[in-house]
Amino acid sequence: SNLVTDIKLNTDTLEEPDWVSAKSGESYLPRDGLVKYVEFPVVKSGEVEGYTFFSQSLSDRRYEQKSVPLLLKSIDTGEVKTVISEFDGYFLLSKINPGFYTLEVDPEFLAQQGYISREPMALEIKPFGVVISGADFTLFPVGTDISALEQSKIPGEFSVELQSFSTRDNALMALDAVRSLLPNMFLKNSNKLIESTINQVSDGFVPLLNGLDSQEAFSFCYSMEKQGLYCKVNDTKELREKLVSSSRNVSEVLTSDVLIDTKPKVLSPEMRKGYVVQLASVRELALAQTFIASKNLQGFEIEKVSSPKGDAYKVVSKVFESKQEAQMYANVLISQGLETWVRSK
Repeated sequence: SNLVTDIKLNTDTLEEPDWVSAKSGESYLPRDGLVKYVEFPVVKSGEVEGYTFFSQSLSDRRYEQKSVPLLLKSIDTGEVKTVISEFDGYFLLSKINPGFYTLEVDPEFLAQQGYISREPMALEIKPFGVVISGADFTLFPVGTDISALEQSKIPGEFSVELQSFSTRDNALMALDAVRSLLPNMFLKNSNKLIESTINQVSDGFVPLLNGLDSQEAFSFCYSMEKQGLYCKVNDTKELREKLVSSSRNVSEVLTSDVLIDTKPKVLSPEMRKGYVVQLASVRELALAQTFIASKNLQGFEIEKVSSPKGDAYKVVSKVFESKQEAQMYANVLISQGLETWVRSK
């Protein structure tokens, strides 16, 4: 007693890797006979990704710049996350709590190296999970006129949505596949910040891409429809107004349908059956593992099947509840040149 106790949620024990606590912790002074109840709302975290470059001027070619430190500062709490760009200039900040942030190249690094870059970038991480792509920074020699650069990051007013999926995991798999299908739209784009997220609707979960202009949105959907995939163009302003009106404010969001249910989910027999997308069947486990690594596949697992002829190792996706959802995901993979087939689990 008479000692302040700090309580935090161990996020490593949560069911999903991108879940985070909506608050950092709580402190209280224990007293005899006092029972303290503490609640930790759990929400989806966000991610921010981009590239760092170097250029002699705004008109010269940009080159990928490695080892650039970037600072993500929380406007709400003052907390700072640091990341250093990799050999190709790519960086990724993950497990970001919902809130408002600024992202910038470390000012001390700029001063030491004799560089300048754009002003801090304002970002919002929404409570339902979002991936912000295209947060690029270009370094220039001190004295370079970069005033025109500060006006370039203007988000588009359109979004596109894909078909509805029965589970959030399946919607995320489809979104990841689309992002890898069109990487140039999401990365190394100096003029756009593109948000990708999952919107929960009455009949499932819908993958969304926000921040596109009209040409980008309609071209994207045209590419999807050529592959037999559902795609719809929306007005981002209308969509944001719907999201804001449904969430009202952050404190209500954290206790509404955005809040994650951490109770174990019991699958029905029908969901256990489901459908999977299979990509390969080989005789050695190492070959299946190499196949997944070489194709950079996310959300795939190896299924072992034994028979009188010997063991076979099949590379399969997570289970989809309906054949239509599995086929949609398979069509995206086919667009990437992969041979697929849909089968029951």
